[in-house]
Amino acid sequence: MLLHQCAAGIAALLVTGLGMKLPNRRIEASIDYVGALLLGTGIVAITLVAAWGGSQYAWASVPVIGLSVFGVAALVTFVYSQKRAAEPILPPAMFRDRNFTVSQIISFLVGAAFGALNFMPQYFQYVRGASPTASGLLLLLLMFGMLAVMIVAGQSVSRTGRYRVLIIGGAVMTVGMAVLLLLKVDTATIEASLLTTVLGLGMGFLMQNTMLVTQNSVPLRNMGAASGSVTLFRTVGGSLGIAVFGSLYTQRLSSSLSHSLGPPGAPWPRTARTSRPPRWCTNRW
Repeated sequence: MLLHQCAAGIAALLVTGLGMKLPNRRIEASIDYVGALLLGTGIVAITLVAAWGGSQYAWASVPVIGLSVFGVAALVTFVYSQKRAAEPILPPAMFRDRNFTVSQIISFLVGAAFGALNFMPQYFQYVRGASPTASGLLLLLLMFGMLAVMIVAGQSVSRTGRYRVLIIGGAVMTVGMAVLLLLKVDTATIEASLLTTVLGLGMGFLMQNTMLVTQNSVPLRNMGAASGSVTLFRTVGGSLGIAVFGSLYTQRLSSSLSHSLGPPGAPWPRTARTSRPPRWCTNRW
């Protein structure tokens, strides 16, 4: 998946660098260093809470509660600082538009769903026995489905100006996440790859359209901040999605191993066959 994203990024840079000609106008603007520091600190703290809670530390432990309070305080202070900054990172006026706010929520959810897909290669490798290269190739159906729907839906919105297609994308993405619950130990590899296609179709409806809705909901001066907001919420959603699903995965794995092998540090159960060590492992020194 990482190679696909790198290839897509290189292609986008080549297209924009060679084909896009924009007027060069220099505008003096101040950078909101305080807002950037508060936003980054709050996001990192909340991500650590999602990653550590329930796995490395208990949810009621001092580190988790302290990070939660610290992260929420940093984000609240960030919101307050944006109202007073000369050039805020996220101008609060943008969130007064309903279409803009809904697009950011959808971007966050799409990022969380995309973060959950990072565990699909592990399923193909550990459960189905596929190689790392094959596990990446098995996600091509998802990527191709997302790309095809993204192009068609983006052209449809640009031509008609209607955003109701976002509702269809949200429904399809929800069905795609529910379909992944059908994955079992004995699910055929090609069937598992086909099941991921449903989620790719739903994400294709939303990936490009959320950016179009966002850019059409703000004035030209805030175009850069609005475009960055989509990327920010999508990235934060992906980080929290990976952290939350990773924590659930670790808890489930630990409980399954404890149920099968006993709690950590417990002596190995003695049976008729294991009561005496085999002859080949006796100490002959």
